[in-house]
Amino acid sequence: MATRTKVVIGFMIAVFWIASLVATAAIAQTGQPAVPQPPLMQPEVFVGVDFGFRISHYRGEIPVGVVVIKKDSKWVPVEFDSGMKVIK
Repeated sequence: MATRTKVVIGFMIAVFWIASLVATAAIAQTGQPAVPQPPLMQPEVFVGVDFGFRISHYRGEIPVGVVVIKKDSKWVPVEFDSGMKVIK
């Protein structure tokens, strides 16, 4: 009888474990998928005199783009140097 009890308990644990996996998968599927925003026709540039931010698209309400500078009357993207430097 002790062996049968162990088998029943093991079976119940397996059933509850599988049920928890199914419940987790069901909850994960209820999330809203991200809706991509179409790119802007003309990229917007928010500028100062020679410095700006060109918006290429929006992620929700957050603008995504690149930092640009004006060089020879054209807006050119910049690249930042990475790493930390000591300023003296």
